[in-house]
Amino acid sequence: MTEAGAKPRWRRVWRYLLWALLVLLLLLGGLAWYTTTDSFQAMVRHRLVAELERITGGRVELGGFHTTPFRFRVDVRDLTIHGLEKPNEVPYAHLDRMVARVKIISVLGAEFGFSSVVLDRPVVHIITYPDGSTNQPQPKVNRVSGKTSVEQLFSLSINYLEVRHGKLLWNDQKIPLDFTANDISADMTYSLLHRRYTSNLLLGKVDTWFRDYRPIAWTAEAHFSLSQDNLEIQSVKASSGRSHLQISGRVENFRSPKFAGSYDLNLDLAEVGAVARRRELRRGVLTAAGRGSWSMQDFSSEGKLLVNDLDWRDESFAVANATLSAQLSVDPHRFTLSQMQVRLLGGSVSGDADLTNWLSGPPAAKLAKGKKPEEQKGTVRLRLKDLSIAGIAAALSTRRLPLNQMSLAGATSGTLEARWKGSVRNTEADLAIDVVAPARPASGQIPLNARARATYRAGPGALQVEEFSAATRSTQVRASGTLSSSTALKLSVTTTDLGEWRPILAAFGAPERIPLTVHGHASFNGVATGKLSDPTIAGNLQIQDFDSVMPATSRAPEQEVHWDSLLTDLQLSPHGFAARNGRLRHGEAAIHFDLSASLQDGRFTAVSPFTARVNIRAADVAEILALAGYDYPVTGTMNLHLQASGTRAQPHGEGRVLLTNAIIYGEPVERFYSDLRFSGSEAVLNNIQVAHYEARITGGATY
Repeated sequence: MTEAGAKPRWRRVWRYLLWALLVLLLLLGGLAWYTTTDSFQAMVRHRLVAELERITGGRVELGGFHTTPFRFRVDVRDLTIHGLEKPNEVPYAHLDRMVARVKIISVLGAEFGFSSVVLDRPVVHIITYPDGSTNQPQPKVNRVSGKTSVEQLFSLSINYLEVRHGKLLWNDQKIPLDFTANDISADMTYSLLHRRYTSNLLLGKVDTWFRDYRPIAWTAEAHFSLSQDNLEIQSVKASSGRSHLQISGRVENFRSPKFAGSYDLNLDLAEVGAVARRRELRRGVLTAAGRGSWSMQDFSSEGKLLVNDLDWRDESFAVANATLSAQLSVDPHRFTLSQMQVRLLGGSVSGDADLTNWLSGPPAAKLAKGKKPEEQKGTVRLRLKDLSIAGIAAALSTRRLPLNQMSLAGATSGTLEARWKGSVRNTEADLAIDVVAPARPASGQIPLNARARATYRAGPGALQVEEFSAATRSTQVRASGTLSSSTALKLSVTTTDLGEWRPILAAFGAPERIPLTVHGHASFNGVATGKLSDPTIAGNLQIQDFDSVMPATSRAPEQEVHWDSLLTDLQLSPHGFAARNGRLRHGEAAIHFDLSASLQDGRFTAVSPFTARVNIRAADVAEILALAGYDYPVTGTMNLHLQASGTRAQPHGEGRVLLTNAIIYGEPVERFYSDLRFSGSEAVLNNIQVAHYEARITGGATY
């Protein structure tokens, strides 16, 4: 072929190529124009709804859909997926808006990813019905292609994912979800030999927010193999701070998935307390490891639970350096802790806990017709050994009741068995404990021996005491009966040394120094009524041969007064105090009194109201004046009747005073009488009558 003949042929080839390129450009231009038309948007919208209904099995409603091809942007609004719930219930899933930017990873391999995905107010609603079914729809079996919906997910790459104001509703319980994720990547490679996909999923950093909790930053990675009908999980690892979770296992049957595998959880409880805003949880490490299975109809797990170095402190309970180990078994019907071993308070606790129907369903009115509600039942059995009574007091110490200041010494051993039906508020607990005092107590300690056999019923708040006895060196306490609003618990206390009670009374807010010294003995016999949280104690108090300390005043130093006896009927509760029919004797003098006062949480404050009636007979005037700090030359015998009321800060009252056989400033006085009124710090004497033989003096005075 000549050179002149070859040139026209090349010209024709170039001409065809130019025409082909022009046609291609026209087609691309027409395609680009078509993507901006309503017809294209409607087609994509229809395909999207059909694909979502095929994958989820639910009915899909789409409010708005728009694509911007040249910006690789997809905008979806008001997407709702209806499951098997009733028409008047919250749908299975809803999304206010999704904005995604698509990126092209490989044109030849048709690989696409997302540079960013933003989900605004997504809501997922899961309902569990009484028969065990849920509102989750089943994916449709027929598929347009030979790939499963799982296969169509990979490869996937998302540089940035954000979920705004999301919620997970589980049986109407709201779990808010807000998080952002960076550097999300997933890949999948196919092995022709094994006919399996090997896959990897990486989450670089995820920041998650829950309502009322601090944000959580965590990372995760997953490595798994995917075949036509199962998923083999080599490992799923998630970590946050010093906490981590690792899972491995296998998922069978994607149409009705079931997972079986193992887990290893390690939680730093100080971090958990910080995230949950629970300052009470100070320190500790929780470890759980075992095997389990899960499906839409069932789940179960067995493993070992460990808690080390637990430090918990709140207003009513505190424990430090506690450890726990137990075997854990759980399924939808039963929760069991067995072989439980706890080290705390200087001793140990062992036992087990068994809870059936622990996922108790809705009220009976919502159950399917003809079905009875499954009642929750629980049992806890504990064996106590050598728990320090001082440690128990410190654990229960509060600002109001600083029991840690008590100096009781003893080791507590025994059993505790609690059981309930329907609710833990119906708990009935049997307690059998013994406290043994140390052979050689330390200086300042009060050795305690005690024995208790009791049953507590939480529903009515009743405490039935079959036997209770406690003894120290100088004190014996006994109790029996039932403490409730309709029955009484009998109490008996006898002591020969109130000083032994000094640290105990100080722990309950009394002055560190007890202003009484018993040379004989003191006893109280009475009853307690009401609930354990709000008891009322009433009975008879007797003290023989004791001294009381009169506090110092501006006129007199502290003085000690001897009394022969005290006898009164007491009534005490957190709301009030009363002493009725009181009789106090000192030599020839006798004091009769009735007292009552309102208390605020067991304390007599400046604004607490009170009433008092006091009758003093045959008292020595000189002794009374000396106790009051007055050095007047007055002697004789005094009778006094006084009635007072008001508050501690503003008392007021009235009465009358009678002196007989008196000597006042060296002058004999046969009889002195006066009416008395006082309010605050002011006293008024009215109707003063002084008589000596035939002489009479009348008048009044203000002080």
